[in-house]
Amino acid sequence: MIKHSSTHPPCTELHQVGGHAQLRQLSRMVSECSSLPKCTEEGAGPTVVSSGLPSLDRLLRYRGVRLGTLMEWLESDDESVASASGATTLALAVAVHLQTTNELAGCRPVVLVDRGRSFYPPSVMPWLEQSTHATSVKDSSPVRGRHSRGNVTTGREEHSLYIVYPANEADELWSIDQLLRCSGVAAVVGWPKNVSSTGMRRWQMAAKSSGTVGLLVRPSHARREPTWAEARIQVEPSPALQSRCQHVASCKTCNAGVQQPVSGRWIHSRAFTLMKVGGQWDTVAAVPEPSVACVLDLTSGKEHVGFHGTMEPPKCQGTIRCAS
Repeated sequence: MIKHSSTHPPCTELHQVGGHAQLRQLSRMVSECSSLPKCTEEGAGPTVVSSGLPSLDRLLRYRGVRLGTLMEWLESDDESVASASGATTLALAVAVHLQTTNELAGCRPVVLVDRGRSFYPPSVMPWLEQSTHATSVKDSSPVRGRHSRGNVTTGREEHSLYIVYPANEADELWSIDQLLRCSGVAAVVGWPKNVSSTGMRRWQMAAKSSGTVGLLVRPSHARREPTWAEARIQVEPSPALQSRCQHVASCKTCNAGVQQPVSGRWIHSRAFTLMKVGGQWDTVAAVPEPSVACVLDLTSGKEHVGFHGTMEPPKCQGTIRCAS
């Protein structure tokens, strides 16, 4: 049931949620997470934190992610290319970053509800390692791997990531609902394809009550449905920006006088276009849809800055000829 790794932060997997034993296991996990201190004070106003992606922050209404809200990430309806759109990648990058925000005392886990079993855990292990290190640096407690409240240690192992595998759609929707009610979770990531307006409203109220952020990756056709999400972000790959980034890297190498191959410099980076296509706070009137460019470093889950929109590539002056 539970798998541990000696070289990576622990990752817990709950297989085939739906049986009585598995449901009890998920219930215990939610109860344990709820025992952590809440991330927001009762009666306090909404807290806005950075998403970890400067370009996304510029696109959002509050210039960041409001704790206790939902965000929808729309990918292509074509399943053959949906996984390459970047919606899942960016949602996971935001989720991992939420673990390290100053507003979240302690290290709260990210929980994935993956009914389709499409998530590959090693893809974010380096991000989790950096997240765990950043949290331990800020935490003055000498206790490692355990949650501490004052001089009292809970004795519970600290996990950075939980993965829930629901057996069917009903269990998937129920799991997301229960996890969004848990104040001890930093973020819940899910891939629900079909959810009613009533169900979305229930999730929105659950997230609001706990301060947990829900990041929902959905097919593009969902933008035609009503939503209670704070924002809807359409994610598309940007081949033009990817090419420009590689060209800029080549030009910088030329100007530095370094004669070395640069064709693989950006193999671990991906360029995306993020477009705001709606949300709970948007009006019905048709308005131009603003968009931003984002270049993500896949090795760290952080955004490369300085490779956007109007930037002009430096002029090549070295001995290596760079194609424009």
